[in-house]
Amino acid sequence: MLRTGQDEAPGYRILLGGGATPDGVRFGRYVARVPAKRAPEAVVALVSRYTRERAAGEEFSAWTERADAEELHAWLGQFDDKRTRQQAPELYTDWGQTKPFEVLLGRGECAS
Repeated sequence: MLRTGQDEAPGYRILLGGGATPDGVRFGRYVARVPAKRAPEAVVALVSRYTRERAAGEEFSAWTERADAEELHAWLGQFDDKRTRQQAPELYTDWGQTKPFEVLLGRGECAS
């Protein structure tokens, strides 16, 4: 979920570089947030950038390790659409849905 003012939209946080190695497991580094409706566009741009910048034979995971997270954050900011529900209502409807997105909170499994 992403928030712009009082408006809440479906969205994702992009993490890069996580994975399992012989030394253990680690989470990826946060590099950006994107509305759900702009996520495919952001992923295509990120993969295109990887194919342009990678060293010969370099895997995506290795490229994400050496890429500058702050620079990627700034670059991916182009997809972090901060328009309001009035300005861009399409961003406030989740994939496969027709009604506007709303956050519904329920009782958690650990609640007593």
